[in-house]
Amino acid sequence: MENANMEEMTMDEIIAEHNKLATELGKPTVGTFKSLKAARAALERLQTPAEPKEVKTSSGAVERGPVQGIGVFAKDLIVQGFSNKEVLTAVLDNYPTAKTSVSCIAYYRSKLVLAGKLPRSARGEAKAKQMAGEAPEAVAA
Repeated sequence: MENANMEEMTMDEIIAEHNKLATELGKPTVGTFKSLKAARAALERLQTPAEPKEVKTSSGAVERGPVQGIGVFAKDLIVQGFSNKEVLTAVLDNYPTAKTSVSCIAYYRSKLVLAGKLPRSARGEAKAKQMAGEAPEAVAA
């Protein structure tokens, strides 16, 4: 289906086409989208599937397990050193109906830092020392 034709489709038509393709591809169907723009983007992603990316999780699996949630998947990629944008792209590829944003990925990253699973940045360490009353070392900007 061409983009010009997609621009003329109603939300119901886009959802019907999306669910038809999703069923054929073995992906989850949806009942609604936030906007026509989001619906068109989701339909376009189904029509032109991305080349498979081999993203390994910390458990060594190449793809997500059947019960693995978005948070676990995203945190595994963050720990591997992927940037927030790269993690978001992988999440949206693996979970097409996800409403995850870069802010969500940043939240997961901050939780990993607080849990001690990721090192603090030089700025973050200086701020932590300052809040603890210690004299901060010079930090290059």
